[in-house]
Amino acid sequence: MPFLYPYAVLLLFAFTLPAQAEELFAALYFQRDEMTLRSGGTDVDTRIGRFGVSITSVYNRYLDASLDIGHASLTQAGNPATQGMSLPGEYMGIAVRAWPLRSRYLDAWVQGDYTFLSVSGTSGGQGAEIELDEAGASAGVVVHAGPVDLLAGVHHASVSGDEIASGTVTYTRSVRLEDKTTVWGGVDLLVDDRGGTIGVLFSSGGRSGVTLRFARRF
Repeated sequence: MPFLYPYAVLLLFAFTLPAQAEELFAALYFQRDEMTLRSGGTDVDTRIGRFGVSITSVYNRYLDASLDIGHASLTQAGNPATQGMSLPGEYMGIAVRAWPLRSRYLDAWVQGDYTFLSVSGTSGGQGAEIELDEAGASAGVVVHAGPVDLLAGVHHASVSGDEIASGTVTYTRSVRLEDKTTVWGGVDLLVDDRGGTIGVLFSSGGRSGVTLRFARRF
């Protein structure tokens, strides 16, 4: 099936991430985003929920790479092909991050990332499938304040894909995110001496939402 190809490429890349890594971080997170997708000349309010796992391979204090994989659900308002449906599916993403500034009180980083998401579902004879590709770049800072890290950053991404509707409403359309820039801020709280943290992030702009995550160093 064609939609499996991006997953196969990402998985192949993922197997190389732990190679030569000095340490690994694992995070479990829940994320909820709201955005406006442009579909067939119409703006469609879209909500995407994600429940996933992130594995970060740290190669040295200036470079790391991560793999994200998990379950996604998508709902929309104003789209007759998906009205009243919650479309389940999966997503997978990779990211490479560099830390040009490391200090006792302040770190700064830049990152490149790619994510593929695929959801589909049927209800009352109406079916819909949406696939989204996201390629982006971001930058951020971490302010160390004892057991608390203060986080802030900006993410600019091109999000586009296809929507296929079948049944009472039938069409194939291209979809894209018009507002490509998202800013975010949050906190990480250190909960043990092994690098365990609980964090929350809030975002606004192209995508507005919240992320709750639990992470630990291995």
